[in-house]
Order: sequence, then C-alpha cells, then structure tokens
Amino acid sequence: MIAMSMEFVFGRIWSRDVLDAKQRSLVTIGILIALRHTEALRTQIRIGLTSGLSVRQIEEATIQAAAYVGFPAAHTASNAILEVLQDPSFARPPVLAASLRTARFSRLTPSPNRQRLTHSSAGWLST
Repeated sequence: MIAMSMEFVFGRIWSRDVLDAKQRSLVTIGILIALRHTEALRTQIRIGLTSGLSVRQIEEATIQAAAYVGFPAAHTASNAILEVLQDPSFARPPVLAASLRTARFSRLTPSPNRQRLTHSSAGWLST
C-alpha cells in the first residue's frame, strides 16, 4: 500500500508541470498544518528545504495557515519547524546551511521545557 501511494503522489502528482517543487511543498505544508499531521509535516518541511524553500517562506506559510486553521495548529507546526531545523541528522542543502548560521532558528537550543514561539515583526521568536 505504501509503494502504491508513493507512486501516486510522487509519480503522478508531483511530476505534473504546472507547479514547481517549491510551490507544491508550500501547498502541502499548508494542508498538513490544517490536518495537524505533524510527522508528515516534518517530512514535508525537509522536502521543502531540500527543494529550495527558505525558512522564511515556511514561516510565512505557517502564518498564513494560522489565519484559516487557528493558532493551535500553527503553534504545533512551529514546533515541527524547530524540530527539523534543530535535528543534527538532517543534511541541510549547502545554501540553507549557510543561511542558518545567521538565522534566529539556528541559535535556539533544545530545552527540557517545551519551547513556545511568538511572532513579532522580526519573525518567530522562542520564549
């Protein structure tokens, strides 16, 4: 069943030529935020970053989703974004790795307490 679903999604849907991989990732990220499918969202964030999405674009998709699906879903998505960005096993694309050295997400350190995110004009902040 997994092979069949993967063939359908990546063989037939993702191979269509109207949207590029980055655009498809943003659409998929928004859908997964709404559905609160956190594990699939983490995977899609990795795919999006590898496809060339910036952290800022993913942040904006999360903000956009919050207006329609609610802040609890957006907060859950924000935690998933942080988990992906802090995961040392995620092989970041070279451009992303360089940009993260100066990004506010790269300065966050794992904490035994659950991190809370707030948004300001400067972007997502951990509190």
